[in-house]
Formats: sequence, structure tokens, C-alpha cells
Amino acid sequence: MKKKIILIIVIIAIAVLVILGIYRMAEMIAPGKDPYAERYELNVGDTSLILAILQFKEDNMQYKVPEQTELKDGPSEDKFLRFHSNIYFYFSDKDEILYTWVRRITKKKTTLAFVSVNKGLRLGNWKTINKDFDSDENDEQIKMFEERILNPVKKKLGLVD
Repeated sequence: MKKKIILIIVIIAIAVLVILGIYRMAEMIAPGKDPYAERYELNVGDTSLILAILQFKEDNMQYKVPEQTELKDGPSEDKFLRFHSNIYFYFSDKDEILYTWVRRITKKKTTLAFVSVNKGLRLGNWKTINKDFDSDENDEQIKMFEERILNPVKKKLGLVD
């Protein structure tokens, strides 16, 4: 009887470890660039979207990332990711830098991805959206991005009233 109980406990422990291992492996081989990014599909060409974002940043200088970070908006320098453009925003009230990217789907459809947030101007404190934040904090980050950045840009493009 005692051996059966020990055997059951060992089997349950092994099953739990296997499930956790599979979960970790799936996380490591998640498909695509930034698999946790919050993605928005917009019915506009990539060039139009990028120009609208850059104009939005010119009109709202508080969202420009300070030059000391040396983060520049523009095409990715990674030769494997050359089909998307990196765009950074700064929330001075929260002292946070937001990393986003834009990638063309078709001539008239583009993905805008909200990828991560860096706390402070010193780089290296990145937290990935939909992964590294707790649920409430993640929802708050997404809501703030949508209210401060996405919705005004969509309005500038005539995608919303």
C-alpha cells in the first residue's frame, strides 16, 4: 500500500515536470517576431502609417524619446527583420519608453505592434507586453498606449471619428 502511494506521488511529480517543460519549450519556440506583442491591424499602407506617426510625434513633442537614449525611429537594422520599422515613444510623466514596430501586410493593410516598455531613460529595463507585466499593469499599459498614441494616430489617418 505504501509503495502504491509513493509510486502515485512520483508519477504526479513527473507529470507536472513534463507539463512545465512543454510549456517552457513552447515559449522558447513561439513563432514570429515578438510573439507577445499587442498587435493592431490597420487599414492603411505602411508608409502612410509611419508618416502619420512621425507627424503625430512632431505635433506632440512630449512623446519624442530624448536623444541621450540614441534610440532612432526607422527601418530595422537587423537584416532578417528589414521589413519593419521601429518606432519609440516616451511618456515623461511615467518616465517610460515604449517600443513599437510597423510592418506592411498588404498595400493597404499594416500591423502596428506594441512590444515592450523600458522604465527610465537608461536602456536595459525592458518589460515585454503580454508577458512580463501582471494582468492589471499590462491592461493599464495597453490602455494608455491606445489612448495616448494609437487613437490619435488613427484619428489623424481618418480611421476613426
